[in-house]
Amino acid sequence: MSPTIKPAGITKRLGAILYDSLLVFAIWFLTLVIIAMASDSNSAVEQIIPAYAVQIICLLETLLFFYFFWMYRGRTLGMMAWHTHLATASGIELTPKHVVLRIIGAILNIASLGLGYVWIIVDKQNRSFSDLLSGTYIMLD
Repeated sequence: MSPTIKPAGITKRLGAILYDSLLVFAIWFLTLVIIAMASDSNSAVEQIIPAYAVQIICLLETLLFFYFFWMYRGRTLGMMAWHTHLATASGIELTPKHVVLRIIGAILNIASLGLGYVWIIVDKQNRSFSDLLSGTYIMLD
């Protein structure tokens, strides 16, 4: 990492995660409202679409949210608010491989109950599991 690169610390990352979580919850809410409106008042929503299918839809919406923003903007809306962006360690343009590996790393962060984000405090370059796996950094603007 060159001396001019300034990786974002845990505070800005957690702020962006909070903002993005609110946006993803809003997308889920809209999806659930649409599904509920599609069912008539006499039938349960599960008769229209099974609960596992709703969970899969919400998961896909989340994955697509992060894929789209990281791939095409280099930052999510939460990252924009906290003045951070995603960059590769080598300075090359983000590729779908970087983004997919980053999403897999985020899933590992969640599966480890946040250990991947706690790692930011330990790592001298403020990298999480997502950063290490994908070869990317969350940088300050």
